[in-house]
Amino acid sequence: MLLTCTVLRPDPPAAVVPWEPVGATWWQAGRSSDGRSRVPDPDGRVRSVLAIWRHEDDALTGPPVTAGVERWHAVLDVRSSHGDVVMAGGARPFDGLVAGPAPAGAVALVTVAGSSADEGREREFARRFQHVGRDLARAPGHLLTLVHSPTGTTSIGPVVVLSVWRDLAAGLHWAYTGSRPHTAAVARQADARLVGVSASLRCAVVSSRGSLGGLDHGAADSVRG
Repeated sequence: MLLTCTVLRPDPPAAVVPWEPVGATWWQAGRSSDGRSRVPDPDGRVRSVLAIWRHEDDALTGPPVTAGVERWHAVLDVRSSHGDVVMAGGARPFDGLVAGPAPAGAVALVTVAGSSADEGREREFARRFQHVGRDLARAPGHLLTLVHSPTGTTSIGPVVVLSVWRDLAAGLHWAYTGSRPHTAAVARQADARLVGVSASLRCAVVSSRGSLGGLDHGAADSVRG
């Protein structure tokens, strides 16, 4: 299954996402962070689109080059899902995914986190997210992280956190051994269910091109797992 993540930073900021993935079997638009693990700006300064495609050529195309719009476009081969992956509006585009081999080379680890009816638990989750984000920025092998908050739905979330790593070993080491804030957050979620949805995907990076915040993130282009 091919998943694309496209980030667009128009100047000046746009009221809506400036591109729609025509031909995708499923897609959702939202606000995005700028390559760092942080809550997206509410003014829509950075926009992002997640989409699923049948054919690799269509997935690779991405948005056209447009003056005044910085862009980053990544194509991911989803190899496995863990937990119940529910996207905005209750969509379940990853149901029926056939697990593939573990990715080799650059990987993307995707976490899907929903909201909670309990305000106290949701605030706790937000605090833990901030601590985890600061730790993630220093992690060996970490390349970039995007936080995607969907728009255009009647409910908030689920929020999607996509982190790109040089290899799977680096990402899993940080997630399960190397990061005390993250392992503590995972344990707390399992014990207290801070948010209603908590699931993840493991993906091989097929292609990555473009820049975010003036930094070139095309080094993983043509890497296949």
